[in-house]
Amino acid sequence: MIGIVCFDNEKSLVKEFFELFKIHWEFYRQNTKYEVVLSTGVETEIVPPDLLLVYSSKTLKADTSSGVEGNRQNTGSVEYGKNTLPLYGGMLTYRLQQNSHPDTKILLDCVYTTTINNLPTIRIGYDLFQETGFLLTKGQPANRALVPTLELHISILRELVITNGIPIIEIPPVPSDYSSITCLTHDVDFVRITDHKFDSTMLGFVYRALFGSIRGIMDGRGSFNKLLKNWAAVLSLPGVYLGVCKDFLNNIKRYLELEKGLVSTFFLIPFKNCPGHDSKTRGSTSRSVKYDIGDIKKELQLMLEAGCEIGLHGIDAWTDTEYGEKELLRIKDFSKTDQIGIRMHWLYFDQFSPENLEKTGFLYDSTMGYNEAIGFKCGTAQVFRFTDADKLSELPLIIQDTALFYPDRMNLKEDEAWILVKKVIQSIEMYGGVITINWHQRSLGPERQWGNFYTQILNYLKQRETWFAGGTEAAKWFAKRKTAAFVKVEVVDRVFNVDIKNPADKLLPAIKLRVYKPVENIDNNYILGTIKWEHFDVELDNRPTVKIPF
Repeated sequence: MIGIVCFDNEKSLVKEFFELFKIHWEFYRQNTKYEVVLSTGVETEIVPPDLLLVYSSKTLKADTSSGVEGNRQNTGSVEYGKNTLPLYGGMLTYRLQQNSHPDTKILLDCVYTTTINNLPTIRIGYDLFQETGFLLTKGQPANRALVPTLELHISILRELVITNGIPIIEIPPVPSDYSSITCLTHDVDFVRITDHKFDSTMLGFVYRALFGSIRGIMDGRGSFNKLLKNWAAVLSLPGVYLGVCKDFLNNIKRYLELEKGLVSTFFLIPFKNCPGHDSKTRGSTSRSVKYDIGDIKKELQLMLEAGCEIGLHGIDAWTDTEYGEKELLRIKDFSKTDQIGIRMHWLYFDQFSPENLEKTGFLYDSTMGYNEAIGFKCGTAQVFRFTDADKLSELPLIIQDTALFYPDRMNLKEDEAWILVKKVIQSIEMYGGVITINWHQRSLGPERQWGNFYTQILNYLKQRETWFAGGTEAAKWFAKRKTAAFVKVEVVDRVFNVDIKNPADKLLPAIKLRVYKPVENIDNNYILGTIKWEHFDVELDNRPTVKIPF
């Protein structure tokens, strides 16, 4: 077991970190023997563990006594294996002095190992839980989007333990029998071109379809076939408005056909012609939408018959509970469920949003993501809980179509986008979590025509043993994992004896255990991130007690 010695104001972050890195731990109890003690620089007397880990970005007595000089940096990054780990709250980089302890060795620029009073000690020069708090609240900048930063922090901690000969058993963030979880989601900002008559949406469509198609061919982002389809759509506009031609903007039925047999979530607008508020002031009129859920009863019925989930594409719920309650009730009237998830329109969010959404009564939020990039805004693809919320879960948004292809965003060619999307998916398969994809309702038709790319993603995922889940199902599975707990873990003669609280829920995939074998006989020149760990999984089958040899 790991015992945690920390400051009181860090305890909520400690709890959430160890819901993501779900192992056997507790806050340090006096006179208790632990295999590992993790301290955040708090000076206290402890029963000597097998290994002491000390995290802090401040110079400590241990640094001076070990003969190590620390250089303080307000921000920075370190190389960890093939990854670059960004640090947002300050860090110490170390170098050995001439009087350094003979057992002292640099493992990374900001990590060294030493022996203090015969106690194996590893000193990490940053504040683990402050970094966690930054990632789960503010999120990292878009230029770091591809880095699963929080998962790298978990990996470093795991590696520090197992390379010191201590095995780890954990509940990984992926269900039994699956490689990952996938949530297919669709923000519905537009439904019909006929809702727009000579406004900026219609005129913008005409301009992009006619002239953007030409530019697309010239810069290699389009094709002659797409140009013909776009021009044909423009020519069909009079017939569409007269009702004799199909409204090409409405692709809901096509999504249901593409995703037949899968589960997806549609986030729908509660009130039309409502721009909402930008903080406490009236927002941009371009944020208002020309439909609301009451206008698409036929499409809504098709969604419900196909088993789709209906969520709220919120306008003002992020900033005000009174507005939020009105929006929530509006969606509940049509969705036939009381458990509603939300994603804010234009991804509006601030530090008070978790509290507002929790008070309003949403099951989960899926706003934390990028408009201008794809990847890990929170440093993880796991569903987590905001530290100032008791129930509200956050399902991070990972891949968004407009981020990939909009000219003022990443503006990628499809082959470039495909390389990036595969990289993100494979990263989630490595670390666990949810591949949350947002493909807008209008993106299958002219002038975007991103349907073939979306089909390519679907076909790829179908081959990857992923669990296709609605947002509610994903949030509930992580709640199930959160409820699971190690009651007692003992290691006797290289056998884990595990008593575990394992919640039974036959409607959701089972959780499993993952055992990381201890790494022994480490070479003196070993550097963090340079070895492959051995691990294996054990199915639980609702057993409360498990014996696992390793």
